[in-house]
Parts: sequence; C-alpha cells; structure tokens
Amino acid sequence: MAGKGKLFEPLKEYSASHNIGNVLFLGFIPDSDLPDLYSCSDYFIITSKYEGGEPVLTIAEAMASGLPCIASPIPNFKIIESSKSGICVDFSDSKKKL
Repeated sequence: MAGKGKLFEPLKEYSASHNIGNVLFLGFIPDSDLPDLYSCSDYFIITSKYEGGEPVLTIAEAMASGLPCIASPIPNFKIIESSKSGICVDFSDSKKKL
C-alpha cells in the first residue's frame, strides 16, 4: 500500500491487529519511483470519495502502466469503465457482489 492519506495509519493498525500478512505499507512514494512501483503491481486500487482534476493523475499513470484499476464510483473515475481499464466499486457496501 502506497500513499500517506488519512487512512494509512488506521489500515496499518487494522492489518496488524487482524494478523493480515502479505501487505506492504510503503508510505509516500516519490514521483520518480512510481513507474517502478506500478510495474511490479497487479492492480491499482483507489478508494477515494473525492478527487479533483480529470483525468486524475494517479489513474492516468496506472492506466498508462497497463494496470487494471479498481476504483470508487465517483465521476472523476468514469474513464476507468469507459476505457475498459477496470471497474468501479462501491466500497461502502461490503455485502454487494460484483
């Protein structure tokens, strides 16, 4: 998990308290290192409820790297489904089947 948003520490604590392994909490990644990170990833997941700009830079970078994207169903992420580059998921509904 890369980035330093407000959920970084709570997710790190949740992972530790629930014995969830196989998660690397990388924190902030400099822009110059992002291509290497994207190239060794299987998916790009973004759960934001709001993002400014269009296209959102991180989405554009992930798509340019060929990563399938899994994102929140907010207007700024509509490019993901319209370009068939991934899916948008309502992360607030954990019982909903895809």
